[in-house]
Amino acid sequence: MVVTRRRGSIILHGPSGSGKTTLAKIYAQAVMCEAPLENGSPCSRCDACDLYEASRQPHFHEINSALDGSTQEVRNLVEGDLLIKPFHADAHVIYFDEAHTLTNKAQQALLKPLEQTSEHIVYIFSLIEPEALIAPLRARCDQFSLGRPTPDEARRYLEQICQSEGLSCEPAAFDLFVRYAPSFRQLAQALEQVATAAQGRPITVDGARTELRRDTVGHVLDYFQALVAGDLDQQRASLAAAQLSPAELANRILDLLLHLKLTQVGPSRVQRQNSDIGLLVDDGDCRALVAGLAARAEVLGIELATLMDEVLEFWSYMPLRIDETVLEAQVVRFHDLMTMDRPVQRDRSEIAARIVRASEGTAYRSNAGRRKPPAWRTGDASSRADQGTHLNARQAEEIYTAATFLAQRYGVTFNARLTLNHAALGISDEKQAVALTSDLGKELGQRFDVWLKDDPGGPDKALLHRVVLHERLSDGTLASTILLHLDGAVEAKARDWIFRKFLAGRQLGGNGWQDDWLEVSHAKSAKGALAHQWQLVRRLWRGLDPSIEVDGVPLIDRLDVPNAWRQPAGDVSQRRFSVSQSLSQASRQEMATDLPSFRSLFAERRWDQLFSGWELKAFEARQTALHRLRMIQGDLQRERAVATDSLAMRQLAFEEEQVQIEVKIMLKNQIYNII
Repeated sequence: MVVTRRRGSIILHGPSGSGKTTLAKIYAQAVMCEAPLENGSPCSRCDACDLYEASRQPHFHEINSALDGSTQEVRNLVEGDLLIKPFHADAHVIYFDEAHTLTNKAQQALLKPLEQTSEHIVYIFSLIEPEALIAPLRARCDQFSLGRPTPDEARRYLEQICQSEGLSCEPAAFDLFVRYAPSFRQLAQALEQVATAAQGRPITVDGARTELRRDTVGHVLDYFQALVAGDLDQQRASLAAAQLSPAELANRILDLLLHLKLTQVGPSRVQRQNSDIGLLVDDGDCRALVAGLAARAEVLGIELATLMDEVLEFWSYMPLRIDETVLEAQVVRFHDLMTMDRPVQRDRSEIAARIVRASEGTAYRSNAGRRKPPAWRTGDASSRADQGTHLNARQAEEIYTAATFLAQRYGVTFNARLTLNHAALGISDEKQAVALTSDLGKELGQRFDVWLKDDPGGPDKALLHRVVLHERLSDGTLASTILLHLDGAVEAKARDWIFRKFLAGRQLGGNGWQDDWLEVSHAKSAKGALAHQWQLVRRLWRGLDPSIEVDGVPLIDRLDVPNAWRQPAGDVSQRRFSVSQSLSQASRQEMATDLPSFRSLFAERRWDQLFSGWELKAFEARQTALHRLRMIQGDLQRERAVATDSLAMRQLAFEEEQVQIEVKIMLKNQIYNII
């Protein structure tokens, strides 16, 4: 049976991820197919289909309009390859992806070829808005609008992927994906992200929610938890870790506040639809945040609903230009306003009188002062860096993060502990104790670099990795614990310098120091090194608040801190905990620019695997991946150096980008498999 086909040039338009590219390529194959099926689909058996599916079809011309959309490029194609009758297909197919980037002259150059219809030449244009193409070009093509998938279509699409990939997924998880992802592409990406994290286990709705919120609302949730805890550094770090623009972050902050208002605080309560916040943040998280806000409202002497309204007002009226600096200024101002410790007076007559005097004064320059300031913005702000006599959950996580990052990034572990008893040194002032510890770490780091450079086999640049924790002991004296990595080549030099030069040179009072303040252990195996590191870290965790629970179990038990070690960390007014620059948030972000392989199982709440000893294997996998990437990049750069054709240079640049993506995906999968 002979099937008559109507070949025509088409325009496919619709939102991103609606399937334009996929449909365009199916249509292209069907047009070139030598024996299409009755429904018009390609046969996938003829020579033309074989060449197409092997990405070797010479008569399929895919053009990225953003790169090759100039008038000259279009003319070269029309006046060159298309003049030759196709030998390996029934027609030439020219596919312009991102067609809205074609210049006006390039579009005009296509008008005559489109008008001179030929059954051997078919043009396909795909873009979001068809109005981006000039009217004469649109008039010469059939237009097809692609919309977002319906819930039933989205569900069938996910079920097909699961069936082909052998994935098991709960029906409730399907519902979450369908509500979360508005396009086919986003559906596939979301399913892949969650399936990778599940590592072969069935995909559950809770697991999907946890994984999907990691890169969307997770950092904003972390920001609010740090806000309630009064930790400005962690607030800034949480927002800095989010892969979102400042404007998107501000909108997500406002979205979470609105969600709390409508679902938890009221007085008007409604169920929100089509909101990432409502889908990905569970009721337990919301209740914890509302409890923190309620505590702040009580301190301020106002109702929770009033505080909520004022908070919404603060984040609703943002500057027109929101960049990183503006957002940081908003975060700092909001922190100051939320951490006031003095309840405000309900009698606001004095405040009103000051506003009147200001408005009548000659120096009055703005009508902003005429607005009645909210009661909660008029108190005194005073806070301490670390409150309480125990470590909090954030500090425990930061200690873990520093230790696991050390192994994953540098391939070494903490193997030394230096304990400074400040009373024995004649120091009772906290500021003096913190300054002494800070100076010791900085100066030891400088000498550490010199010592290893002098070693014939030493590195060009050596870093002294350290974690510092300050505590007040039961007798009221101060103690500082420093965890270090000391190479065997410098251990003796470090011990001599610390006790014979640094401390001796300070001429401190007290009874002096002892050499056993520095304990160093050199494990013979990677497993032993990691086991020793976690024992050292558990000594720092001994002051963790025993009332903190995760999933109904005390966090201090989750971290395997022996009962015999547990004791309060004491009241310290200075910053209790710090890390070296090599282990800071900035270093973790810098690491991600090469290959984003760093993971924190604490943040992922994988308590049973915290101390499984996988980090050094992850380090080796990352080094291997980096080596492979550098070699391929070197080869491509050498090819680019001798290339004279601009198209060839673009192709090489594209190949380099693709290689980097492939290596990153490979490394991510390796890390998941290691754990």
